[in-house]
Amino acid sequence: MISESQLQAERIIAKAEEYAGKLVRNSEVYRQAQEESKRLLQESERRAKEIEDGAREYAQGIFANLHTALERTLTVVEKSQEELAKED
Repeated sequence: MISESQLQAERIIAKAEEYAGKLVRNSEVYRQAQEESKRLLQESERRAKEIEDGAREYAQGIFANLHTALERTLTVVEKSQEELAKED
């Protein structure tokens, strides 16, 4: 009777230890997942900033080129107006 109780107690202890081990492994997996998600979020934010900066730089270049083209066009228009005024 005592030995049977002893075996049952040992089985209960073994199950409890196994369960505790699972909890530790699960919490470690959770911690690693948290760290990985944090790393991925930081990487995504860094890449988004790079893309945004690149888009701004590209747009600034386009507007600078447009500004130059419009200045040239305005110069041609003004010269043409002057020529037409001379003919009057």
